[in-house]
Amino acid sequence: MKPREYIRQTIYAIVITSTISCNNTPKTIESDLRRDTPTIKYLSGYYNPTDDTWEKADTAYEQIIRFEGDSLAFFSKQGDSGLPNTIGVIDRSGRVCVQPIYFSSTLKPMYGFWEVQDSLQKVGLVDLKGDEIVAPQYDDIFLISEYMEIDPNLIKVKKEGKEGFINREGTILIPLTYESLVLAGKNRIMFMQAPQQWGIMDYQSNVIVTPIFTHSATFENGTARLQQANGETYLVEEDGHMKKAF
Repeated sequence: MKPREYIRQTIYAIVITSTISCNNTPKTIESDLRRDTPTIKYLSGYYNPTDDTWEKADTAYEQIIRFEGDSLAFFSKQGDSGLPNTIGVIDRSGRVCVQPIYFSSTLKPMYGFWEVQDSLQKVGLVDLKGDEIVAPQYDDIFLISEYMEIDPNLIKVKKEGKEGFINREGTILIPLTYESLVLAGKNRIMFMQAPQQWGIMDYQSNVIVTPIFTHSATFENGTARLQQANGETYLVEEDGHMKKAF
């Protein structure tokens, strides 16, 4: 999986009756910050084609925003009352693609989403319209080509060591109760019950094959090649039918 193009903010201590690290910004404060920040469709100022910069924005925002040859750029918003800066993403027309309410973001969208993070590095998703589809809450979101080629409407997520799947609207389809999941095919997911105990289920969590395999695999032309603990290899079809491979 390719590393994310996150811009990392230097997070300073803030003072609210006592000194608090912004890496541990209280959730009530962060929720207030996100709720109270007005949505902006366009950033004030103008594009300077000579320097490839956005300039003269409102003083609440970064004054010179550099595109550096790209079509998108990060910009920062000054935190109010000693709160840390947050960032967003704009294009060369000044359109705000990602609202400046996050602590980091991918510069470019992947598969129709920007990945954004809060102060606790929890991950969420913003769509191409700029709408927050998933508020930052997951430890990881897997926008990877292997899964998108199988089913672009299903996204694997991870939280507190458990994995599950959501759809593109952010609705949980497979609850986050599994140690490890692999999208094996359309409406087919391999789940790990214990180390070297893999089974197959559908999107409704109906078990098709009990966890009897030592590893996971994806279906190719409707068949997956899997091995049991005794070393025997089986050709497994999407409906669960198995036959021993020779």
